[in-house]
Amino acid sequence: MVLPTPNEGLTRGMVVLMAVRQPTLSKLPGTSPLGSYIYVVHFNVGVIKVGFTRKPTDRIIRYRSTLSPFGITIADLWFSEPHEQAEDNESSLLGFCRSQAEQVRKREYFTGIDFRQVVAFAAKLPCTPLSPAPSEPAPYDASLMKYVQVADDIQARIRAGQLQPGARLPGERELADQYRIAYGTVRRVIQELRDRGLAQTVPSKGTFIVEPPTEG
Repeated sequence: MVLPTPNEGLTRGMVVLMAVRQPTLSKLPGTSPLGSYIYVVHFNVGVIKVGFTRKPTDRIIRYRSTLSPFGITIADLWFSEPHEQAEDNESSLLGFCRSQAEQVRKREYFTGIDFRQVVAFAAKLPCTPLSPAPSEPAPYDASLMKYVQVADDIQARIRAGQLQPGARLPGERELADQYRIAYGTVRRVIQELRDRGLAQTVPSKGTFIVEPPTEG
């Protein structure tokens, strides 16, 4: 069966092993301002899904609402703690699953691999917890995460009138080439622009600039 694609006290510098977290559906981790979580989901049809997200509850609710009409439910679930290497760790986790699974479906779905085996690998990935943002605004810093820098650049172009409301953003490949970033980072840039109210994605058509929210 092919799953339908769903519509998505430590200080900085300390690297630790992932804390294993196996929440129930009623006790999912909250939205994190301090980086993203990586996760492993085991569906009742023997399919494993891995990925990363800043909003675990939204992601799981989306899976449930999208897949439940097909009789597909979540059998097991694991989340890491939020951390700064989530994007790189997702790539490592995908590579591990590809090497161990009997079949790969839609890049992030795997069959013929044990949930516990995937969680054991994920729990050993490096994890640097992020410190809370300072109360005072910090000046622009090259150490900011790449997706934030790119989103800031696109926002500046919107404010300058170089990108007008209604204009279609370049596709993932073009943005990746233009900013020399990975496709996963491109997807985070687009999500960041949506979170800022600067872009809207229309299924099968692309992502479009919307009227910037009024500053007040």
